[in-house]
Amino acid sequence: MENENKIIIQNMDGTTNEVNFITYLVNDDKSHVYMVYSKGETGSNQGDLVCYISRIIKDGQIKLLGIQTDEEWQEAIQLLKKVANA
Repeated sequence: MENENKIIIQNMDGTTNEVNFITYLVNDDKSHVYMVYSKGETGSNQGDLVCYISRIIKDGQIKLLGIQTDEEWQEAIQLLKKVANA
């Protein structure tokens, strides 16, 4: 990917990962914000890029929270489809 936007994510144990920021998603009532990013991995025989989606929480600092429920996954998927079809 050219023009990648690299960011550093610090894990709970203090280790860090450099990832490629792809985009962010905001639901209609602005109660959930998600970050879409990649670690540069390919997942299938066709070389598709593996993407990750995490919810952004502002709690004195910016934190990423894994998506916990099926409903939240569906919300994130629908937001991602809107971006992909725009």
